[in-house]
Amino acid sequence: MLVTESIKPCFKGSPLIYFSFLRNNLRCIICFHKEFKSTHASNLLAKRSVINTIKNIWSEFINEPCISFDIALLKRSRSAYAYALLILYQHMSSRELRSNLGWFVDDEKAMQSIFDCLIDVFHDPTFVSKLDSSRRNQQKTRDSLFNYATDLKEIYSKLMVIRIDFGYTQSVSRTSFPLENIENHWEQLLCYVKLHFSDSFAGYAVKFEHGEAKGVHAHSVFFMDGNVVRTDARIARIFGEYWEKEVTQGLGVHFNCNTSDHKATLKICGLGTFSGQEPAFRNGMWIIADYLSKPDVMVRLMLPERTKIFRRGFFNERQKLKLEAVRKKQLTQISAQVMNIDTPRICA
Repeated sequence: MLVTESIKPCFKGSPLIYFSFLRNNLRCIICFHKEFKSTHASNLLAKRSVINTIKNIWSEFINEPCISFDIALLKRSRSAYAYALLILYQHMSSRELRSNLGWFVDDEKAMQSIFDCLIDVFHDPTFVSKLDSSRRNQQKTRDSLFNYATDLKEIYSKLMVIRIDFGYTQSVSRTSFPLENIENHWEQLLCYVKLHFSDSFAGYAVKFEHGEAKGVHAHSVFFMDGNVVRTDARIARIFGEYWEKEVTQGLGVHFNCNTSDHKATLKICGLGTFSGQEPAFRNGMWIIADYLSKPDVMVRLMLPERTKIFRRGFFNERQKLKLEAVRKKQLTQISAQVMNIDTPRICA
């Protein structure tokens, strides 16, 4: 592995500096694992992208904050990539590689050590098991949300689908304020929607996520009775404005995905009001469900005491009865069609 120039520390300050260290390393580990899966092991070191990824990891460790780090944060995570970072962190904590508070003599040796450690981790049965478990959980969550949405469409002859992203202004997005308040804020918004749109509210789904630019934010979907409310972009704007003005007291921001401009950018648009199980609705909901079900390692690390990063609604008794009635009607129609096919015709 060739290192053309020495890597030196450049310490930075931030209220959440360790999360920057974790996020950047996790991103690099995920990228390296993708290369590992698609490239033969003997050719990995010949790829410039792999060398740059390992170099970035090494740079992160050189610039690791000189404050205590609670390694239990990584141990509690169920993520395979958090497990890989845990093993790497323990490996890099040896005196041979971490002497003199981050000043190292041999970059080449350290980067080769990082490479070898991660290759071993990617073959580790625990890593493989965690990765497979994450994949199965993602599929289960995706299917659950998709079936929930299609069942709602069976209940409501017209179903309105609204997508909004709720977050915070840049002045607070990089502080601990969103971490401490986003769940309570989102619950407050949900209570408002249920109360003030009680005649049209049908269901919801939300995924809390962490982004480098946005910080912690909430990708939200609301299902409304399209026979009661009209103009999905306007309804979404009402929700967004309430978030900004009332819930967060001016510290929040929102993005309305239901505007005509945004919907025009979507190849398959699962947003708006649908009057049947048309392909646009089903395909659009599959895309939404697939996106919302993808695991976010970083947000679980930032909210370790929370377990429900993804949430969706459940049917109330009225909805259950309506869905049961729809299903019975469908079965009756299918039985009648079968009877017509099987009944022999008597010719005079």
